[in-house]
Amino acid sequence: MLKKLLFLVSISVFLASCTTRQVMTSNRGTYSEAKNYVLSPKVQQLLTTAESYMGTPYKFGGTTKSGMDCSGLVSVVFESQKISLPRVTRDQATAGKKISLREAVPGDLLFFATSGGSRITHVGIVHDIESDGSINFIHASTSRGVIVSPFNLKYWQDSFITARRVL
Repeated sequence: MLKKLLFLVSISVFLASCTTRQVMTSNRGTYSEAKNYVLSPKVQQLLTTAESYMGTPYKFGGTTKSGMDCSGLVSVVFESQKISLPRVTRDQATAGKKISLREAVPGDLLFFATSGGSRITHVGIVHDIESDGSINFIHASTSRGVIVSPFNLKYWQDSFITARRVL
């Protein structure tokens, strides 16, 4: 009975961590100063691979087009470029080099604490930077599967923890 309860609690915490909520847009201004970046062929291929999973439904622990979670998406996409990353989000947050959000460019990783507190529970890949510096990132949400979301939603800004550069 205790094992079953622990399992159910673990599943519910994980599912809450890869969710998306629609909230009001913030007016905090520019998020990335990287306006004249050039995508390397490796980053271009990484993003093409990530985009190939658009619409894939969310599946806890999943790593295929039949279903995947946020860290599964990141690990599979980077593995396509022969870059091995840990499978779990909090462990992925130690890979590469820590960067400021203002340095973020496509291919960088964004980490969030979506369950409150400061524990990292969600990850996405910077997809593109708009002309005003707004960041869009690709990730797997529990409600909509693999999608591109704008970072400038208050929900993402409030839960943002760190950015990392692996490439």
